[in-house]
Amino acid sequence: MVEFIILDPAPPKFIQGGMKIIRDSGLWKKYLDELCMLRGKVYIEEGLYSKEILTSDGRFEEKWDPISMHIIAVDNSKVIGGVRVTVLSENGVYHNGEIEYFLRKLNLEKHARTFHAILHDLGTRGRKVIELSRLIVAEEYRRFRNPKSKVSLGLFTVAYSYYLESKVNDAFIIQGNKYKTGHIYEKLGFSQVKDIHEKKPLEPFFEFDDICSLMYFDLSQPSELFLKFTNSMKQEYLNATIIVKKDLYIR
Repeated sequence: MVEFIILDPAPPKFIQGGMKIIRDSGLWKKYLDELCMLRGKVYIEEGLYSKEILTSDGRFEEKWDPISMHIIAVDNSKVIGGVRVTVLSENGVYHNGEIEYFLRKLNLEKHARTFHAILHDLGTRGRKVIELSRLIVAEEYRRFRNPKSKVSLGLFTVAYSYYLESKVNDAFIIQGNKYKTGHIYEKLGFSQVKDIHEKKPLEPFFEFDDICSLMYFDLSQPSELFLKFTNSMKQEYLNATIIVKKDLYIR
């Protein structure tokens, strides 16, 4: 049975439905290591990276992982998928390291210019902005293998329910064409970011050996389909376990 686990560096003080919070640095590390191991396995098998970029034991990890939130799917104690959530700005305060890293991925000046303009506008309205990244699902749990699988959409809908409690307002994502996930993101409420001057979608750009697009989601305006799916996943969300490092505090 697929279950969902939330690794959160700073969970909200009040959680819906009495969701269980576990303070355990060892358990946090275990699940994050397994998630990074799954990334390494999938990325190498699918030719996105060379083995040189992995750790000696085969993990694909980045410096943002320990400070980010992760929604993880588990089946029989085995990590089968996950998505990372990194805060870009909050109440007009930029998390500069994360933003610089994000901008490097965009490549083109007009993409960076548009992103900065949007981020500035959101900041003046005191909104909390995140980047969703590193969505990964083990092949046997993907919808093209198992049409009944809800792992990918489950990761997003569990994350969405949790975002609301974490006071997140807006989300960006860089989606690659290789996995043909754009239509899934659109159903969730994402749309392609438009150039601030030309008012048309920014052209795709090349990253990670793939053609990618920059997409944006106003979490206050989800699609009807997404709300319907979220409601159908409500029990999974309420049953999710939140794991916190022992040395971190609940905000």
